[in-house]
Amino acid sequence: MKGVVFSWFFPPETSAEGLVTYKLLKSSRYEYDVYASNKAIWGYTVKSNLTSKNIHSYLFNASNFDDWKAMCTNLYSIKSNDYNFMMSRSMPPESHEIALRIKKERPDLCWLASFGDPISFNPYEITNVVNDRSFIPSRIKKLMLDYPRTWINCLNNMGLYSNNVLMRMIKLEKQVFEKADLLIFPNLKQCIYSLDKDYNKYKEKSIILPHSFDTDMIQKEKDIIKNKNGRYTFLYSGYLDLHRNPEPIILAYEAIKTASPEIAEKMLIIFVGNMPQKFKNMIQIKGLYENIVVHEPVDYFTSLKMMNDADCLIHIDAKFEYKYDSNIFFASKLADYMGNYKPILGITAKDSPAYEILKRSNNMVHEREDISGISKSMIEFFSRRCNVDYTYYDTYNSKTVAALYDEKISELIKQ
Repeated sequence: MKGVVFSWFFPPETSAEGLVTYKLLKSSRYEYDVYASNKAIWGYTVKSNLTSKNIHSYLFNASNFDDWKAMCTNLYSIKSNDYNFMMSRSMPPESHEIALRIKKERPDLCWLASFGDPISFNPYEITNVVNDRSFIPSRIKKLMLDYPRTWINCLNNMGLYSNNVLMRMIKLEKQVFEKADLLIFPNLKQCIYSLDKDYNKYKEKSIILPHSFDTDMIQKEKDIIKNKNGRYTFLYSGYLDLHRNPEPIILAYEAIKTASPEIAEKMLIIFVGNMPQKFKNMIQIKGLYENIVVHEPVDYFTSLKMMNDADCLIHIDAKFEYKYDSNIFFASKLADYMGNYKPILGITAKDSPAYEILKRSNNMVHEREDISGISKSMIEFFSRRCNVDYTYYDTYNSKTVAALYDEKISELIKQ
């Protein structure tokens, strides 16, 4: 059985979206043609050359989403008889637009709609849209951020700003929920949040497939980072911004350096990937640069090796102070952390998917304001007084996740 997958992001481009899709498909028992792009947007500029015998990639040299959609549609029209099912993967949401068009022409073709982040009402997108409007008073912005569905749906129902990107995403998401045969979400909280009032309507055709790690891809060589002078190494790998930022770790380390300088000197904290200049400056101004190092982005395999060589891995989530539950994200990096079977220090909200994972595996996890607790946990990890339940990590093995996915496809195709 063979499927066609529409996913702008896919290896060799190094991006979380593409890597999540690759690990799932690689561990599946089915064959795939993946229609992707070779344009590195929203990802690292480094390449990660990954191949699998059950995956054939078509990387279109498209300069924009419209051209990419046209290229995908044209190739599909030639190869349509090869496929038993199709999957569309977001972000970006344009992959779902391709699948919608095909579903209208061929309603019998099974369609799996897979979501990395919500298409509409994404807390990140809502925050940026509201805060970028300088003409809106702060008091009104606070109300808009607390009740995004209220004002966005109101404008939508009034027919205002119908071409606005937020409105178009609402319409697209509703169409996908209605027309797709299976809706795939990375965690239950995001599923409930995204489906909202339609949760009971669509929950029977929804499935939770968490992000996963691939043991075959995780290298055991320890030749990338050598602990300088035997220092205990904390490592964060991934993209940081103003919402998901390293400030709690910087402040916690500063507290350790003040209270226990002899312990602080034996610690090395490495951030790999993008970091806003604001926090690089903070490290310099506080004089912590000898023990807090910022590393440029690396390819996927190098990041796995760096994780493997570290003593403890750091997970950081964004936190949004809204009245609704916005802690819905499950970073794919966390699955790779677990695949290296290392202790994990988590900075996340108490009701987030990551908090549950880290608590159930007996790791240390704190909210970002708990600087004292974070510094104490860093010392606990340093002293090796943490008894992490590594067997829990096996839940996120790609072979385990793909088996659930394959079984669901088999059920759908037989119907």
